[in-house]
Amino acid sequence: MTIGKALKRLSYFYYLLSKRMTGTPEQFGKKLGLSSKSQLHNILSDLKNELEFEIAYCKKAKTYYLINEDKVDLNNLYKQLENKDLRRINGGSNNFQSNSLLLEE
Repeated sequence: MTIGKALKRLSYFYYLLSKRMTGTPEQFGKKLGLSSKSQLHNILSDLKNELEFEIAYCKKAKTYYLINEDKVDLNNLYKQLENKDLRRINGGSNNFQSNSLLLEE
């Protein structure tokens, strides 16, 4: 997956969370184009552990939501990625400089 596609997916993921419009885990995964429930749980785990998103699920409303939305700043998300992560995503250090410029406004 390209970094652009990953950031678009993250942006949509965040939008659904912030509007409390995710639906059940199965529905949420389908909205994100994921093929399995385990893929959704892997993404949720990464967001919680690596980016410190505070995400919970409301059984009554059947939706995931952000516990502390103020802590999430997608505009500066790329700054949280370390150089090694960008190289891993893009496949090499030669791509790092040109691709990181695409993320800046």
